[in-house]
Amino acid sequence: STVYEGYQIQQTYKNEGGEAALKHLGITVVSAVVVGGIATVGFKVGKAVYPSLHEAYKAAVASRPMLASALTALELRLGKIEKYVKDQFNYKEFFAAERLRLEGGIKPKTYKGGKYAEAEDALGGLKPLSAEQPWVVRPGQEWKTKVLGKAQVTGGGDVIAGKAHAIRSYREAIIAGQREDVAAVFMNRGVRKATGHPIEAPNTRPDVTIRHADGRIDQIEVASRTDTETLLRARMEATHSRLPESIQGGKRKFVEFTTGLPK
Repeated sequence: STVYEGYQIQQTYKNEGGEAALKHLGITVVSAVVVGGIATVGFKVGKAVYPSLHEAYKAAVASRPMLASALTALELRLGKIEKYVKDQFNYKEFFAAERLRLEGGIKPKTYKGGKYAEAEDALGGLKPLSAEQPWVVRPGQEWKTKVLGKAQVTGGGDVIAGKAHAIRSYREAIIAGQREDVAAVFMNRGVRKATGHPIEAPNTRPDVTIRHADGRIDQIEVASRTDTETLLRARMEATHSRLPESIQGGKRKFVEFTTGLPK
């Protein structure tokens, strides 16, 4: 029945998320729809693509008023779902821009398919090398195998700010990984894992830990919205003091908080 179908869609939203519920309703999220020369997200119903989720939803339920009445709760969440989908697309675009700039020395430009598609064309597909990193390793880019772990997406309710923190952490890791004197780069990993030593508690997790070929350890902390420079520097110094003397002497770097993302 229509009521049961509405219940199923609501449960899909609850258990699998907004995109799965939209798909059940006949709405497909389409990436890299160009609006005003800028790549963004669109919502497809049948053969038509709509710039907003509300328009797509109206088209999807236009001929099924009973289903629409059974989906009142989902309709109230459309704005939240659309924001999440667009935030995910923007995050992927910003990360692709960093790949273009740092890996390929390419200044991102307006591109019909977005920066993600531009990165695919210029640098190769973004098939995962592992479950950890969204990149492939091509000849001359063996340095990528040195970067382990995933950047931390900070909380606080601000999705863009949290992912800006992760993007800046990736930036620092990519720069470090390309250096010949660096043996490994760990992202949001405990110092015991990064150093291979039984460091006494607490087993802190710097945003980026750099292990040099001679064993020395560098730490990088990227501030989140709620962090202070004093707190993060004190944390790095405390971690440094617990390292064996043989691997002390590395740098401690603090990166200020910003929501500014790569252009």
